[in-house]
Order: sequence, then structure tokens, then C-alpha cells
Amino acid sequence: MENRTVLIDICGTLFDSNTTLDFLDFLLCSRSYRLLRRMARSLPWRAFNRGFRRLTGRDPTREMLLRHLRGYTRQELATAAEAFYETCLVARIRPRLQEIVAEVKAAGYEPCLASATLDCIARTVARRWGIGRCCASELDYDGDRCTGRLRRDLQGRQPEYPQEGGNPPPLSLTLTRERPEMPPLRPSERGVLVAPRKRAAPGRRDPGKNRITRYQILCCN
Repeated sequence: MENRTVLIDICGTLFDSNTTLDFLDFLLCSRSYRLLRRMARSLPWRAFNRGFRRLTGRDPTREMLLRHLRGYTRQELATAAEAFYETCLVARIRPRLQEIVAEVKAAGYEPCLASATLDCIARTVARRWGIGRCCASELDYDGDRCTGRLRRDLQGRQPEYPQEGGNPPPLSLTLTRERPEMPPLRPSERGVLVAPRKRAAPGRRDPGKNRITRYQILCCN
């Protein structure tokens, strides 16, 4: 039986946004947070963070920034995610991706959001786009208060979610942003890579090296 699941990323795909960082910038305004953001943008720190991620799979910048969510309630974060969507994300929607999602739904396929963004953001996007299934990095709570940590981090693990939900590969289609390793495309029959026009020169990356044979590159501003 054909697997009619369509796996859809959020950051850099549906939106021209790193939604986690943009959400934190939208919500947080403390001096300590601003100083940390400034440090995180410096070239030496970015080089360290990139190397640490390659070696350990952990993102120190992300972990330190998320600690500033400590003390927020679930409802406060859910409300903030709604305001963030209206204030910031609406202006960053990629119209062609919105059309593709509508076409997928009209053809009877089941869209499924799988993103490393925060769960409060992913749920808001799913509701606004009429998508019934979503999975994202889950914030940890002590009672009703966020601990500033992740209970489950989906970064680099998006392909695992459909299998957990009883949808073994190959999936029908994956929509994701262009990246060197492109792991989310591997369990899919077809893939659409969303790439900025300035990085879309032919041959810059070869998805075929990752055993991806049926794909197209969709250039977006």
C-alpha cells in the first residue's frame, strides 16, 4: 500500500525564518539575553558552535538561549507563539510552498509537519495551515513552568517521526530546505529542496550523493 504521508519542514521551508531564534527574539528582551545573542553572532563563537555540533550533535547556542524561557507557563508560550505567528511569520510565508501544501491536501495526501522548532510554534503553524499531524522539539516543564530545557530534541531527527507514528518509509514526498547533508529526504520517494536563489547554482550540492534520485530544487527569495 502506498504511504501517502508528506513530510514537511518548517524553518527555511514554509517560512523564510529560523523560527526558534526569531521567536526568542520576539519574546525575550532581557539584557542577559541580548548580550548572549550578540556573542552568538560573533565569528569565533559561531565557529566554535559549528564544530561542537559536528562533534557532539549538540547546539550550545540553542541550549543557552532556551534557558531564558525558564519560568514561562505553557499558556504564556502558546499565546506568545500565536502573537509571533501574526506579527512575524505571516510576513515570511513562502507563497509557493503554501500552494504546494494546498495541492498535497487536495490530492488526498496527509501532510505532516516535522521540525526541530519548538513545539508551541509547530502547533500554531499546524493549526493555521490546517495540518493535523506535527512533531517538533518538546520543551520540558516542571508542573506548568518551563525549565528552559528540551525534553526531546528533534534536531536532525525529523525522519524518525513518521516511523514512530506507524508510517514506515518510503514516504510519498518530503519538503525541506536545501542543506549539505539533507537527511530528511532519505526515507522519501521524492523530495523538494527549497533553496534561496543566491545559492541555487546547479552543481553546488548533489543530492544524488545522499541516495536521493527523484528531487527538484525550488528557488525562493
